[in-house]
Amino acid sequence: MPHPTLTRITGLPSCKKIRQVHSELNANASSIQSTLGDCVNGLLYLTLTPQQYATVSGVPFTVPVHPGPRSVIPENASPAQIAQLKTAYDMMTNVWLEYTNTDKALKQQLLRAVEDIYLRDIKHSMTGYANVSTRRLLGHLYSKYGRITPEALKENGNRMRKSYDMSQPIQTLWVQIQEANDYAAAGGVLYSLRQILDIVYTLLAKTGHHFRYACREWRRVRAAQRTWQQFKNHFTKAYNDSRTYESTANFGYAATNHVFGAETVEYMQDTQEALTNLANAAVADKAFVTQLVENNTKLVAQLEILTAQLTQKKLATQTRKRHKYCWTCGFQDGHDSANCPNPAEGHVKEVVSNKRMGGSKVGKCPK
Repeated sequence: MPHPTLTRITGLPSCKKIRQVHSELNANASSIQSTLGDCVNGLLYLTLTPQQYATVSGVPFTVPVHPGPRSVIPENASPAQIAQLKTAYDMMTNVWLEYTNTDKALKQQLLRAVEDIYLRDIKHSMTGYANVSTRRLLGHLYSKYGRITPEALKENGNRMRKSYDMSQPIQTLWVQIQEANDYAAAGGVLYSLRQILDIVYTLLAKTGHHFRYACREWRRVRAAQRTWQQFKNHFTKAYNDSRTYESTANFGYAATNHVFGAETVEYMQDTQEALTNLANAAVADKAFVTQLVENNTKLVAQLEILTAQLTQKKLATQTRKRHKYCWTCGFQDGHDSANCPNPAEGHVKEVVSNKRMGGSKVGKCPK
């Protein structure tokens, strides 16, 4: 363990002193390698509340249960099955012992760091602290001596939401959030994982174009995969990429900034980023665009053929030869000159199409 001996609390415990001891216990608990939980934070669950642990790890922690005094073996079990059952029993027992013994060791550290008079309220007259967990001892100290005023909690909330300065490493933001969350928990205010992620996301989104793309990508992450560690990894990478880009582009934009001003330079940077994204999209969609052009070419050719056919049919309809001729009405299909319903003055009834005798030329087919 990194802290074999905890910082001694002399006299009346205060919130600051309790938090110092708690921090050391967290480090000790997380240093114990374990397959429980996410296999990354060790046995940190022993010194945090379930709500606090959820903000650290996205993998639920299952507290091991003692498998019983002996392994249960069916009467008809084969030698191989018996061996497997005994192996499983031994593994479950070892995991339970590891969890239980670690909690006992952490508890003894805490009991040595705090004067007994401040813990007697939860000390049993016969068993002492045997059935009291490390987490319960910490909870007692916080509730009894680590009370935080509402004003202090409000100020802590403001510190948590303090704007992020891009000139500082992004790790400073992670520390800012973690310390504020720990302080709030000590005062009985528990932030959920979603609340913490929403707060930090808003701080990063307010920085402008620096995290614009990273924020868009984070919104696409499924809710079940949104953990505090995943969030930090995602935006740390975005921060490093942004710093690398600014370093390589700094020389070219320095002179531009002097001539055109900061707003113009920012617009130029955004434009360059947009063009880069557009180029990447064009490369990725090259095959699709090629196929689309080929399909459009085929459709245009087919449309030209259909248009020509329709034009020919229309022309044939408009110019087809009329079967009858009327001196007054001209060439049409309704009646001949002898049966004209509205004959004009001087109408000639005995005419034919090739001998019109001065009759109308309306409807005549072009030659």
